[in-house]
Amino acid sequence: MDQEKLFFTDKEIDSMFVGDGEEGFVLRYNGSALKFYYPNSRKYRLSEEDCIKMIEIPTERILLPRGNLYDKHHNFIGYYTDYIHAHYIGDIMKLKIKEFVAQLEEVYDEIFLLSDHLISLEDFCLSNFCYNHGFYFVDPGSYEFEKDKSNSSLLGHNQQEFSNFVVQSILGYFGARSSKKKQRFLSDYFLGVDYLPDILKEDAKEDETVKKYVKRIIS
Repeated sequence: MDQEKLFFTDKEIDSMFVGDGEEGFVLRYNGSALKFYYPNSRKYRLSEEDCIKMIEIPTERILLPRGNLYDKHHNFIGYYTDYIHAHYIGDIMKLKIKEFVAQLEEVYDEIFLLSDHLISLEDFCLSNFCYNHGFYFVDPGSYEFEKDKSNSSLLGHNQQEFSNFVVQSILGYFGARSSKKKQRFLSDYFLGVDYLPDILKEDAKEDETVKKYVKRIIS
C-alpha cells in the first residue's frame, strides 16, 4: 500500500466501516485495517514517529502498524495493519489445553519482543481481541515506547497485563460466566502468575479442554 493514493465515496466508506472509538475509526480495505485518527482526539494516540518505529518490529499476533496514512497535504492521519476476521471467542473453550497453551506462547513470545523494544502494553481487552484459529490483538492504540524504563520491568508489567486479560476476560468470562463468585475464584487462583503456560502445563490433565479444565478447578 506504500505511496498508494486512495479515494472513497461516502457509500464505500459505509460498506468498509469496521468500528470506531474515542481516538478514531477503522475501515477495512482489501486485507488491511485502516485506522484514521480524529483530528481533535483527547485520548492518547500513536505519533507518526512511533508508528514508523513499530513498522520495523516483526509481529504477527500483536498487530502493530505496517504503514502510515497521510492526507493529500501529507499530514499524518493514522496507520494501517493486517485485518483479521474474528470468529466466535467462545470457541476457545473447546480447545485442548495444549492447543490453548500453544496460542498463549505465541503471544508471550511477542510480548518478550515488544518489551525488548521498550514498548508498554496497556490495552488487552475483548474489544481489541480476535480469535481466528489463533489469538490476535488488533489495536495497538494505547501501546507506547517507555524509554525511561528497563526492558525487564516492562516485561513483568506486560506479561501481567496479558495474564490478567486471559484469566479475567477469557477463562473467567467464558469459562465461569454464570457466576461472579467463580470468576473471582479464578482471579485468586492465578493471582501473581505472570506466565500462564507454566502453571497450565502442570495443572491440566492430558487432553483436557479449556472448558473442562476451568469447570474442574472452580468446582
